[in-house]
Amino acid sequence: LGWPADLSVSAAVSSSSNSSVPAGWRNLGLSQYRRIKGDAQLDQTYAMSAAAAGVSSTAVSPSDHHRDLEPWTWPIWGSSSDLSSTSSDPSSTTYGSQDQAAVPPHHISNEPMSEMSYAIYMARQMPVELLVNLVRRDFKPEEYPRSIEGLYHSSPDEALPQFYTDPKAFISLHASMSDLAVPAWATDTQDSVNIHRAALESDYVSANLHKWIDLNFGVALSGAAGFAAKNLHLKTHNHNSNSSVGSGASTRDASSSSSSSVDVPVTHGMCQLFDHPHPPRCSSSSSSS
Repeated sequence: LGWPADLSVSAAVSSSSNSSVPAGWRNLGLSQYRRIKGDAQLDQTYAMSAAAAGVSSTAVSPSDHHRDLEPWTWPIWGSSSDLSSTSSDPSSTTYGSQDQAAVPPHHISNEPMSEMSYAIYMARQMPVELLVNLVRRDFKPEEYPRSIEGLYHSSPDEALPQFYTDPKAFISLHASMSDLAVPAWATDTQDSVNIHRAALESDYVSANLHKWIDLNFGVALSGAAGFAAKNLHLKTHNHNSNSSVGSGASTRDASSSSSSSVDVPVTHGMCQLFDHPHPPRCSSSSSSS
């Protein structure tokens, strides 16, 4: 789920503002990753990957290099021989190498809400054995975010449903780790959950939710819209002769293609569901008028 507010002030107090993004609210037209990393870093990542793919990043025309294709289908940069040797694990390759030639230009290479990110978010409720396995070998409670505000202002990932539903998510099971602190405007964890959920269900979020959907599930994940939003995620290919056509392929389709190698896209956690801008949701005030 998305972060609806920046947690600086209670959303219930700031909801009457007339500004486009009222105080205490988040700009839902900007991805959390972009907000944390900044445009300069995303531009640099794109430039490096474009250079490795042999594409100019200084005068990119979205119509040339980011055509409005089917969701998550990219132009193949490089020859078929390059593609067959490309690793499906982006962390094992280096920009500029021949093996990386088939990787298209992108702004974001991180997997959204990885196991490590989830463990950091839910550290108070997870066994230490899991934390040392997923986060770092030495368990140092003081190095984990101390408050939900700290998470929002440091993590490139979105929020978890528990922050809107479960006050226990803030309570630490570890004697050496303090509870995850709630904002100063909240009286306790239950109050924080209640106000945070009210913000998620507010008219402001209803009026802007389509922008967030476009960034995380829709048109702003690819093509010209994704380029403009600096939201193009890493897309690699797994050239596997034993792979099925895809998760939606029938047994017949899979068996008929088993004799030849299959170019399987690897999207690293992102799934584009819509290829047209999502329509705005009617707010409660507009629907009642």
